[in-house]
Amino acid sequence: MKSDLFVGNEEESTNGQKRRLEKALQILGPILLRAFIRDGIVDPDSQTNEEIRIFLINAIKEIIEGEADLGISLDWRDSLLDWANRMVLEDEYRIPIILYATWIEHTLNDVIHAYALRRSIDSDLVVRMLRETNVRAKTTWILELFDLPPFESEYLKSIQKIFDLRNLYIHYKWKSKDQYRMPTEENEIKEISEEAQDVIEYLQAYIHKNMYGGNEDNFNIIFGLSNFD
Repeated sequence: MKSDLFVGNEEESTNGQKRRLEKALQILGPILLRAFIRDGIVDPDSQTNEEIRIFLINAIKEIIEGEADLGISLDWRDSLLDWANRMVLEDEYRIPIILYATWIEHTLNDVIHAYALRRSIDSDLVVRMLRETNVRAKTTWILELFDLPPFESEYLKSIQKIFDLRNLYIHYKWKSKDQYRMPTEENEIKEISEEAQDVIEYLQAYIHKNMYGGNEDNFNIIFGLSNFD
């Protein structure tokens, strides 16, 4: 028979494990859930909140116990936007154009990568697709390839303007004004910067609807856990 002291320590240990799991769920849960939905591992349209909740708990248990084969990639997009937006507040628009374009390209690559994983496309082929296709391809026929809705024409035009200007800064051709027209008026560059911000909002809404099925607003329901057994 176990002593009262042993039972008390066992209960305290169990409660401690539950608290650690709850804390881990609060920290890792939203990150893992978005990654699982993005990669097609979790499908909110076919799984209940309870099923998703149990799946997350088990995944976090595996991470805590060191049993998960977990790959981590860094996402700097929030930092890019913060940096660009701070510069815009100081009426600087040229560097933000580069940062906004980088955010857009990272996001397009993320969408393509996610849907390629869902189709079980070989990872080396995905890398080639990302490296060897331009932004025009990533915003048109590649979306069609994955049965994704086309981008609205006004945003396609804005994206092209943003990248044309970005490329003039980054891939400088040393051509004269007669050979190559570059926007030089501050108000014109400012307008393209504002268009870039509109494109980013559009892409965020596009991803929310198509990649996450509009379920991100309900993620907090999944994390309202009371039972960690």
